[in-house]
Amino acid sequence: MSHWVENYVGLPWESGGTGPHAYNCWGLMAEVQRKFYNRKIPLVQVDAMDLGDVLRVVRNGEQQSCWKQVKYPRDGDVAVMGHGSDLGVHVGVWVNVDGGGILHCDQMSGVIFTKPYASVWQSVRYFEFQE
Repeated sequence: MSHWVENYVGLPWESGGTGPHAYNCWGLMAEVQRKFYNRKIPLVQVDAMDLGDVLRVVRNGEQQSCWKQVKYPRDGDVAVMGHGSDLGVHVGVWVNVDGGGILHCDQMSGVIFTKPYASVWQSVRYFEFQE
């Protein structure tokens, strides 16, 4: 794969990380949306160690009305992931490269690019940006 995604894979996770040398999941998603899809996502301060805090931001964020859930992701759509019924505890970006996958950042792995079927996240929903 020769793609901009490679510049992110392997960077470390950091609570509150917004780049360019370390990220948390929200910081990475916001950076990628701004830089590659020309969408301004607010950087919100959450305690990435508190999944409930992340969930509240995803569900109640100020741009919530700009996102529409879709069944099949397209390049740049946001992936909202969770375990079981806890959808919304993790975010990433669907990128159409190498058959498509999710670019995201977690505490154990840092920034990774995964296929949805190879993910440890039990539920994934995709949202496209509505302008």
